Amino acid sequence: MKICFDRNFLFGIYKLHQKCNEYINADRYNKSEDYNDFYNRTCTQLKIAFELLKQSAEPKYLNFAYISYYQILEDYVKLFENWKYEMNKGAYVNNELVIDEIGKNWKLIFIKKTTKKDFPYFQLGTENITDEIKITALAKISFILAHKFNKNNSFLKEWGRLNDLRNTVAVHGGTDNSVSVEDIISLLKIVELFLTN
Repeated sequence: MKICFDRNFLFGIYKLHQKCNEYINADRYNKSEDYNDFYNRTCTQLKIAFELLKQSAEPKYLNFAYISYYQILEDYVKLFENWKYEMNKGAYVNNELVIDEIGKNWKLIFIKKTTKKDFPYFQLGTENITDEIKITALAKISFILAHKFNKNNSFLKEWGRLNDLRNTVAVHGGTDNSVSVEDIISLLKIVELFLTN
């Protein structure tokens, strides 16, 4: 019975997976071949993550599932339809120029990590960039959340925290340090947002 209670979170995750898969199956016919390849990879990643979560008695499986969900987001931002980059011009989300390479303007403000407990994230606003900044998954997903899905600063900060967990715990946490079920659900809700809109 204890095992059943410990794993009752799986039902909620199963429902989120089901919603994503239903949307993918309905949307396939409207998408390009590249997008359909992404959908195929996504369905595989969802299955892998769920199988890992069924093994969640060991913390490392929570980390592996987290990484599987994160890979879906990384894959999403590689699609031209979602993140359009033009050399010497900049990057576009929903046909809006969000990174202007000519004017050196970003339509988000980067908040740097200042203490050990902090994490980097982006917030709404415009920032003039004088240094060359690498456009990471943190940046791309933040721009999509802000400029495609109109998410606010608290949502963007939460995404920054989830991104930091991927880098500091899920990938490098080992067997003694793992993400929580709540962290996995928070990340999966961003996956759901991206897949069902």
